[in-house]
Amino acid sequence: MLGFIIRILEEKGFEPYLASYMPFGIYPKLSVPFFALPLGRRPGIKQYLYADKWQATGIGAWFPELEFTHYQPTHHWRDLMERFRYHVLVSGNCLGAWPFVKTGRPFLAWVATSWHEDRKDRIRTFPWHRKLLDTQINSRFLCRQERAILRSGSILALSHYTRRSLEAIAGPGCVADVMPMPVDLDKFKPDSQQVVARRIGFTGRFDDPRKNIGLLLEAVALLRNRRPQVSVDLIGSHPSYELLERIRTLNIESMINIPGPMQQDDLALSLKSMDLFVIPSHQEGLCISGLEALASGCPVISTRCGGPEEFICENHNGLLIDSNPKALAAAITRIIDDPSLRKKMAQGARSSMENNYAYSTQREIFWKAFCLTFPGAVQ
Repeated sequence: MLGFIIRILEEKGFEPYLASYMPFGIYPKLSVPFFALPLGRRPGIKQYLYADKWQATGIGAWFPELEFTHYQPTHHWRDLMERFRYHVLVSGNCLGAWPFVKTGRPFLAWVATSWHEDRKDRIRTFPWHRKLLDTQINSRFLCRQERAILRSGSILALSHYTRRSLEAIAGPGCVADVMPMPVDLDKFKPDSQQVVARRIGFTGRFDDPRKNIGLLLEAVALLRNRRPQVSVDLIGSHPSYELLERIRTLNIESMINIPGPMQQDDLALSLKSMDLFVIPSHQEGLCISGLEALASGCPVISTRCGGPEEFICENHNGLLIDSNPKALAAAITRIIDDPSLRKKMAQGARSSMENNYAYSTQREIFWKAFCLTFPGAVQ
């Protein structure tokens, strides 16, 4: 999402400068937790090059244990905002726009999901004391922040599902428009000669509970004896010990390949080889990886988890299923055992992307919102 916004801003001659809260877990020296107060520390900043190209600043916070403090407009935020005329947020949820709201600045935000849906699965993994802190303090403040942000700026939602979620929080009309993530149709494109029969793809963060990778592994275990030729490429990151142990426990090591993190060009080549692609998630604001798979001519099987329900047309470019291993295993079997159905879905997959997710279409949506938010900014 960020790369897309940077690209279209640069096309119009803007020079994007990036800023964000630098999480305590990544760079603890920038923030001041409760235990550091006696040390006299103050929040700091770190300047760096994002992707070795764009100027960026990471900003620390007071009391990072309290999530609602992450974007409080400290003097670092205020000094940085004073240097720029236009302010755009690109994020999973809208909380990063809090400094704009508190300082009365117009802003345009492109949001993938609501705050609650962005983190509800992660909360289940918190220790008891953090769950208590989250329930009694964090949640109350974060809900108010989110509602205030949605009612203050110009909001673009990543999907119609996201729009409904946000408007349920802040009221009808808080979202200006829906702007799905466009797909690079020149990079992600089909090649029937590269398809490997019965190869299944998954792309996502292995440690994100929302991705629900366990559902896919359990479905593959059900197929182990009936369809032993099935193979699965898990693409996204390096596997944790827990993931490898689960694969071993299910006795499916021979069916799983984990190639490690991939750049976009390598991912495009990999998706061309997939017989089908699976989204086993609990919740998705849209699921960009599913769009890239469809653009590559790869049918997609997804749980009914939000965003994918907008771009998967049953029996045209994929299948929607209930979130249980038997349903997923049955859907996989249906496609890999029927070459004519797979061919039909592959054709539908590509055409659905060409008709609805082209770069030019989403660029027009963005510039319309940008000009309405910042009159006179673009000639």
